[in-house]
Amino acid sequence: MLKGSYVFIIGAGAGKPYGLPTGKELYLHLQQACYFPHGDYADAATYFRQELKLTSGVSIDKYININAARFKHIGALSIAAAIHFYEKESCSLMPPYYLPKGDWMTYLFEKMHRGLNTPEDLLKLHENNHVAFITFNYDRSLENFLFSVLWGLIKNSKTKIDAETQWKAVTGVIKQIPIIHVYGKIGKLPWEDDRYESGLFCAGDVVSYGHDAGGGRFNLLAGRTYKMIDLIYEERKNNPEIERAKELISSSDRVFFLGFGYDENNLSILNLPGSLSGKGVVGTAFHTTEKERQQIRDLLRLNFVLYDCDCFTLLRDYLD
Repeated sequence: MLKGSYVFIIGAGAGKPYGLPTGKELYLHLQQACYFPHGDYADAATYFRQELKLTSGVSIDKYININAARFKHIGALSIAAAIHFYEKESCSLMPPYYLPKGDWMTYLFEKMHRGLNTPEDLLKLHENNHVAFITFNYDRSLENFLFSVLWGLIKNSKTKIDAETQWKAVTGVIKQIPIIHVYGKIGKLPWEDDRYESGLFCAGDVVSYGHDAGGGRFNLLAGRTYKMIDLIYEERKNNPEIERAKELISSSDRVFFLGFGYDENNLSILNLPGSLSGKGVVGTAFHTTEKERQQIRDLLRLNFVLYDCDCFTLLRDYLD
């Protein structure tokens, strides 16, 4: 039962407590990970890894944009495979199985269901909390978390006869909470597919990777999903979700930047700082100096609260 309307703008740093990589960690991972060791992409993948080792200090997205003529395809495949790998690894670090240090998602969910004490109340979670999430990440950890914990909370509140009805109700609730992936995501989650059977779902399970999920499995998944992510800067502008994200920011009372790197390309694509005027804005700036934080404020033309802290600490201090 949050007060006012909130937009949470999420960057790679927000996934760190759950075992997901920062931008620098993803770049280093792709230098070493042996995806596509065999088959049609083997030579291209080997050359891609070797070339990544020749530079540093840039994001993997920027590297691929600069070298799109050579690496657009194998780069997208490799990133998709890596995100599938990290999602699989993060399953054991995500609530409800594990409560990691800096677990901001659980804290936020606690705030959202405060005062909602019956199954009927909980199925109005989206009506009682005016929240939206705009993420620059390709993984599906946030929506998976919200679905898992809500389903786990109410699935036993009625008889088994009602299970399918409850499943559809919870699915409908989470789908009503805007979670916009500005640059796409690596496919739909099982519960997002209307054909998926509720009885097969395990709370906390991102996707059915299987017990033998090795590199080949991630390669297969990447082949199915790499076209769902937008790597090239010019192509990103065509995503219709971007206009929706701009509207949500404009209509919000408060904006939280969580684990965000304040990259100028990412800011401009959301029409920032233009639509932040008159709003309550706070953000994380983990492991930054005061000079660096002032540079971010200057970039956004806004004297807002910017903390050298993790997402969990920021929410504890500023979330009503």
